[in-house]
Amino acid sequence: MQYLQTKSIARLLFLLLSFGTATHYSEEQKQSNSAAPDIPKTWDAAAVGTLEVPLAESSASPIPVSPDFYYAIPVRPIYKSYPKYHPDKEPPGYRDWLRQQEPVVLWDHGAHRPKLVTEEDWIRAGEIVFNAPILFSRQTHTAEEMRTFIAKTGDLYDQSGVSPFATYVIRERGKLEVGEVSCAECHSRVMPDSTVIRGAQGNRPVEQVAYLGLAEDAANAQDKQKFLAEIRRGQLGAFAAPWLRPDPNDQLGQSSAAEIEAIHFAIPASVFARQGTSPLSPAKIPDLIGIKERRYLDATGLIRHRNIAI
Repeated sequence: MQYLQTKSIARLLFLLLSFGTATHYSEEQKQSNSAAPDIPKTWDAAAVGTLEVPLAESSASPIPVSPDFYYAIPVRPIYKSYPKYHPDKEPPGYRDWLRQQEPVVLWDHGAHRPKLVTEEDWIRAGEIVFNAPILFSRQTHTAEEMRTFIAKTGDLYDQSGVSPFATYVIRERGKLEVGEVSCAECHSRVMPDSTVIRGAQGNRPVEQVAYLGLAEDAANAQDKQKFLAEIRRGQLGAFAAPWLRPDPNDQLGQSSAAEIEAIHFAIPASVFARQGTSPLSPAKIPDLIGIKERRYLDATGLIRHRNIAI
């Protein structure tokens, strides 16, 4: 289960640090493209400074990074993804075939980018970004291990046996990785007939997928105290609310690995302890259908929605 623990920590780090990656679109391309939308500047200091309604204790309100910092963030390349099958539906020799494929970059800050001429091109480009994973973990487990993982977490697949939430990615020939933490992972819903609605409230059991095996890894760690300290630090870094007195999340800094795993395992699908919330009171995952008309991006009315940039 060690790969699961690595994924759990990496997931928290990526959620905390990785969603601010800048996108770039040249003025030359925009001027030559009659279908190009009018895209406002993504990270305008004045606009971003008023994006969130201040908290009741203003000293605890987030402080946005500067535009210089934001635009210095390297552009994350998007690689071609391949379907990740349920082990009972996977074609024979499929993963061996994938390991023979060359990496294919679909979009980066260089020569690789989709065509952006028509409205349909822009929609397809948006779909690429929606489905692009940002967390990659080495695929080394067997079909039987995958079946056990699915049985314990309740992970879902569509009617063809394909995961709507995770993909296989080749970023280096011969190295097969599972790609996760895309927009699609939280905003795709598998219906009772195993069809999938993209943009709906997601129902992957995210907490179970992320935290399965935490207690086992803690028990097997060489330095058990260090391991537990890192887990507790990760929990408090994601969920602590020190402006609340007392902070109900303080218990996460005192809990064992087994207790932390149990807390997260109690969270049902369609609900998620995203950073800034709490596994003790997790937030519902929103659907994105009709988002253009919504004035706020969260149920509490803290995050204003003003245009396609902010």
